Amino acid sequence: MQISIHDLFNAAGNVQDIWSLSVTGHRNTLHPAPGVTLLEQSICVSRNIEVIEEARPGLYISFYSSCSKTHADTSKQHCDSDNNECVQITYLPRKVEGAFPLNIDTHYHLTQIHLTPERCAALTGEPEDKIMSYFLEASDELGNSTNVVKLPITEQLKQVIQPVIERKPSTSRAISMTGKIYNMFFEIIEHLQIVKHINSCGDCQNKVLNGQNLLEVAFSSKHSIERTAQTVGLNQTAFEVGFFYLVGQSISTYKKQIRIKQAALELKNAPDKKGKIVTDTGLSMEEFEEAFLKQFGILSHHYGQIH
Repeated sequence: MQISIHDLFNAAGNVQDIWSLSVTGHRNTLHPAPGVTLLEQSICVSRNIEVIEEARPGLYISFYSSCSKTHADTSKQHCDSDNNECVQITYLPRKVEGAFPLNIDTHYHLTQIHLTPERCAALTGEPEDKIMSYFLEASDELGNSTNVVKLPITEQLKQVIQPVIERKPSTSRAISMTGKIYNMFFEIIEHLQIVKHINSCGDCQNKVLNGQNLLEVAFSSKHSIERTAQTVGLNQTAFEVGFFYLVGQSISTYKKQIRIKQAALELKNAPDKKGKIVTDTGLSMEEFEEAFLKQFGILSHHYGQIH
């Protein structure tokens, strides 16, 4: 079944009564300034549905997350960490329409900023065609098969993102929100510039990969990102951005995988010390089992029996 996003929600942002048995969620849209739109949307469906949406030209800065309940235990939710750790950048030169399939019992959340071509040009002081060329070239050079560029949410970027996505709607003033969105826009351009440089700089790529090798050393996995970056000769943001681009995941996720891998070896040799081994990873027991299952495909108490 296909539903237009505009038919799904009413003017207040609630699901239309006609769809309420199959869909739950909300959609809030703010226009803090001309040419600037801030969208917050949450959807969960109980039947197979495709949502049809039309996108206007301009720059889209998107934060996606999805969580699905397991069949074994409906109280537990498993989240898509790959999307949670990045921001997706898309520039559309013209209006497009697309259909997005939604899985049953999966909660989808989207926070998205849209800047019109006119607004992007006004912010940068550059002609619209030059701004469009910049983002389209970045998409071709750095984007995936759908020309979406994914940037890691670095510590530096997190500082300008959190005030926007964690705002309190009742207390947010338009002028304040507009300033926060503009800060995010310029920070993302800076991050794009870093990725473009690393993509063309063999020396920087070697430094990032040297940092990856350091993280593989057991004791180094406990070192801060900043310290590892300094060791290889990069600033922290460049290391975080370069690592995500070259390795395909954030440093925090990579370090967690190293800790889980180390814990698996220790559990194999000393299963009776599981409590201490899990504590040493810095994860709760539930977080540990979820990460272990994702990494090895089995729960930790089965690992020693198989390997």
